[in-house]
Amino acid sequence: MQVSKQAGFVKRVITNMTKVYSRQLSKVEPYILAKPVFSLNLLDHALSANENKWFHHYTLTERELHEDYFDELNLIMIELSKWKKLNIFDLQKPKDRWLMYLSDPNMFSKFLTEKELSRFNEISEAIEVLETKNFTPEQIRGYELYIDNMRSYVTNMSEARR
Repeated sequence: MQVSKQAGFVKRVITNMTKVYSRQLSKVEPYILAKPVFSLNLLDHALSANENKWFHHYTLTERELHEDYFDELNLIMIELSKWKKLNIFDLQKPKDRWLMYLSDPNMFSKFLTEKELSRFNEISEAIEVLETKNFTPEQIRGYELYIDNMRSYVTNMSEARR
């Protein structure tokens, strides 16, 4: 998340992204094992002058024809302030759900019932993780015990059915 404009921000992102890409292999591993790298950057400031363009996805592209590209380095910039201002989001679209969550994590629990929220598993899990960040050590132990009991129950029921 980048809150304010910073000189050299894009160069810093590219530097860090290429470090991640180049450091993923040990000295004896072949290049073919390298995985693509995605750098997701949430900006609270404008990147481009176009007021309607808030999502930017950059890859390495052949400059003249733009037909060939390398999908190994993906730089994604999201201008949250523009996205919010356009006010055109759809809960059915995963990208919009995540942007809504990242813009205001409490929005889902404020406006959706628990049943409605359960339709969005990944957001429910993110909210749960966010809530557990403020737990005391005793609450964390209780929460972990609860999760362990739930997993044991699911495992036992699965085994019983088999």
